[in-house]
Amino acid sequence: MICFELRLNGRRLATAGIPGYGVLSSFVTWVKRNPRRTFATKRTELDLSLGGRFSDSDPSLGWVDMRLKVGDRIGWRIVDRPTCDPPKLSKEKPPLSAAENLKAGRRYLGRQKQQLAELERQIRKHELRVASGVRVLPPVVQGRAKMVCMEVKLNGRRLATAGIPGEATLGASLVWGWRPPEPEGRGELPAQELNLRLGGLESNSVYGTFLDWVSRDLEVGDRVSVRILERTTADPPVAFRSGKTFNAIAKPRTPSPRAALRELGKQRASLEQEIREMQKHVARLER
Repeated sequence: MICFELRLNGRRLATAGIPGYGVLSSFVTWVKRNPRRTFATKRTELDLSLGGRFSDSDPSLGWVDMRLKVGDRIGWRIVDRPTCDPPKLSKEKPPLSAAENLKAGRRYLGRQKQQLAELERQIRKHELRVASGVRVLPPVVQGRAKMVCMEVKLNGRRLATAGIPGEATLGASLVWGWRPPEPEGRGELPAQELNLRLGGLESNSVYGTFLDWVSRDLEVGDRVSVRILERTTADPPVAFRSGKTFNAIAKPRTPSPRAALRELGKQRASLEQEIREMQKHVARLER
């Protein structure tokens, strides 16, 4: 079976694998938030995880879940082995009670309203740009102060050094997935995938700008490393896009202010619809 051998600063942490169909993933994630604009209690986080699951209905399995610091070096090696280390964590969430469901619904509704307020601010900013004729520039990865960066190498060759100044999310991920073949006529998704991604979300908002530095297919024998750095500059992303999702590499471009404003308008309409649906859901729970 495909396994990930994970090391931290040269020390082996675990060798994880999922026999048969399933998903195996490992993430290095850095997040910087504004506590006044989110429900999170921690302003910054830098974490390493390694886990997987057999299917969506099965509990998730975990081998590693720990904090990192600047200067750490994370290494993965893709291996094919008959056995792996047993998982240390099994995360099966118990069903929520009615009161917990109501609390979660109200909490999520509050977050959606915060996102709508942030989106309105972005729209007003772009309206001013349209009125003044200033173009919307692509993101510049440069900060006045040092920012946390991730330097990613594949088989010893540097691929990119990624970083986002200010409030943002940055992550490197290694994911293997093997799904049963789709029934005839249900699409042509690959049955087995193994890839490396390095990307992030500027402004740490669902409606911010998604940045992408690396997207590579991997194979058995590959070695991937991530080094956590602090720098004032980073490599420019190879792709970026504003919106709710980032599913494919897009060509870097400088969108016109009017085009950006139209896209934000579509996002506002979609979010307003989501808020109406959540308000109905919360109202049903309150009965």
